Amino acid sequence: MPKTFPLNTAQVQMTLAALAYASDTKDNTGNYPPMSVVKARITGQLDSNDFKADNTWSVVWGPVETGHTDNLLFVARNSEDGALSVCLRGTTTQFLSRVEDIPTSQTAFPDNNSVGAQVSTEFYKALDLMLTAKDPDKGITLQEYLAPYANANQMIYVNGHSQGAALVPMMMLALRSGWKDAPALPATYQGFAFAPPTSGNPQFADLVSDTLDCWFVINPLDIVPLGYDSIKDVIKKDIPGPMPDGLDGIALRALVDFAAHLAAHAGTWGQPAQQIRTSKVPLPDLHFFEQIGGQHSHNSYLFLLGAPQILNDATGPSPMSGTITPPTTLNA
Repeated sequence: MPKTFPLNTAQVQMTLAALAYASDTKDNTGNYPPMSVVKARITGQLDSNDFKADNTWSVVWGPVETGHTDNLLFVARNSEDGALSVCLRGTTTQFLSRVEDIPTSQTAFPDNNSVGAQVSTEFYKALDLMLTAKDPDKGITLQEYLAPYANANQMIYVNGHSQGAALVPMMMLALRSGWKDAPALPATYQGFAFAPPTSGNPQFADLVSDTLDCWFVINPLDIVPLGYDSIKDVIKKDIPGPMPDGLDGIALRALVDFAAHLAAHAGTWGQPAQQIRTSKVPLPDLHFFEQIGGQHSHNSYLFLLGAPQILNDATGPSPMSGTITPPTTLNA
């Protein structure tokens, strides 16, 4: 029997995933903020009643930003039921964060698995750095923090948007099965990957589908989930809209072909099966490039899920806002 998509939980987890972008807001000196400031920003928004988190979540570990990849993660805890949520930031404006999204090869994951599962080497390295990073105040890793909670009755959510979404199933497997010297952490895990680029090959996708409770939430007009296996659908299926004419169209077609070449050179790719697709909300008044950003933004995913948007960040509200009623039609 197909599982029922837990919309309310997804709204909360997408809100937490969106809050991770608080670190990508520069101050008036042009610098990115230290983690103490980022934590204060996230905490201030979690303390608000304006968002779907409903003032019941608080930061209990992190945030931590890794060197060499600029990934960010933090853990939030629900004061009502004790649930924990591991929140993974998506791609930011920082150079190293963008480089991580370009696959060069694939690496076996989980290590020494017998089914041929492989993931993007760049994502593998990012996961390793996140799992070795230590909370600057507590001085412990993510797994060390979670260890006292490890039991079958403990709910642990893992969420992420964009690049963070690609890392969600990898993080779930690493926590559940153990990572290098860190032991397995038994718990009840549920993942939410919003706007996910493909993590790995079809064997990895099958492994995720067969062994994890992880939802992959996709806006059909978002090009990011087409990477890496289906990137040519940007042209074939007019995503997010018809290709522009003239030099812009020529350049875009060349860029899509180049992206497809890079992906094919790195390996084969596949998305896991437990997908939910949102309604389509075309943005015809925007230029093609603006549509790409508008369809992919974390606030657009909040809008499509019918959840309040995070408005006090650098991106502002989704371009879908305004006179459009938030559509919440979801298709498995």
